[in-house]
Amino acid sequence: MAITRVESLVYGVNDLAAGINYYQDWGLEILEKNSKGAIFATPVGQTIYLLDKNDSSLPSAPSDNKSTVRKTVWGVDSEEELEKFPLSYQGIGKLSFLKVIPSIREMKVGFQ
Repeated sequence: MAITRVESLVYGVNDLAAGINYYQDWGLEILEKNSKGAIFATPVGQTIYLLDKNDSSLPSAPSDNKSTVRKTVWGVDSEEELEKFPLSYQGIGKLSFLKVIPSIREMKVGFQ
């Protein structure tokens, strides 16, 4: 299977305002911003989500007091390639498969 790239990163952050300022300072396009967080887009369409580290939708973090990536979504070549990926993969842990990533921009296939 051809994993093409990282499609999306989801961060849990200590200081939402500082995180938003950081990505704005780097010139990333802000797609959405509200009291719960923000979504940024890279020039090639990947997304970066910033949420408060205590947001209940986030998976647990290795350390409760640090900002860190909580989810990584990988892109693949096609839905057919996604279906070939093993249900469990040694070294990666539990995988969730996505047909469409819930965001402002849609991606055809991916896994996280």
